[in-house]
Amino acid sequence: MRALRLLFVALSVLFALSAQAHDFRDSRRLLLQIDPVHTLMVASVHVPKGARATMLRTLHDANHDGQLDPDEERGLAEALAPVALAGIEICKDGELLEALSLDWKVSAQSGLSSPIELFLLIELEGGEGVYELFDATAPHDHTHPHGGKLRHEGLWVEVELAQGLSFVSANHPVSDDFLGLPAAPVPPQHCLVFELQRDVWDEDDGKHK
Repeated sequence: MRALRLLFVALSVLFALSAQAHDFRDSRRLLLQIDPVHTLMVASVHVPKGARATMLRTLHDANHDGQLDPDEERGLAEALAPVALAGIEICKDGELLEALSLDWKVSAQSGLSSPIELFLLIELEGGEGVYELFDATAPHDHTHPHGGKLRHEGLWVEVELAQGLSFVSANHPVSDDFLGLPAAPVPPQHCLVFELQRDVWDEDDGKHK
């Protein structure tokens, strides 16, 4: 619980700054698993092998033993969490959703320049209603250190529905079984909107309707 409180403090302080200050070469993904009561949001950020991964490991390997112990991983998580969540706003029926709980996991292979990945697990309100997911980060190009331009193409988002919910509408292609939105990028300054309804069991024909 102490680790969660520390991470909440880090998010509240750094969230407003990260959307404008971060270099988005790190790729970000978002998975929403929605059931009739709760939503589990998994936000991840991947730092590829290279100079940035080396820098992050060096900064957070306090005892310089080449490994990240639990306290050092916590520091790395606090540094990357605002990157994973930068600019993300999720509303339901016009109200901004607040986190009910939060946990995290760092995946880091051995090796100073090896890739690093942070996973944030955040519980939100779920159930039927109109959901809006907005990526408030500004689109921009930046220069690669070895030349050329890289563009922040957006946040990759995937939605999965548990049994008992179905789509009414969505401004994004729905999977053939109507149980999800396949992974696709939400461009910066764009909004993913979808409406969910609770399935009703029809006793006469033994089907959901």
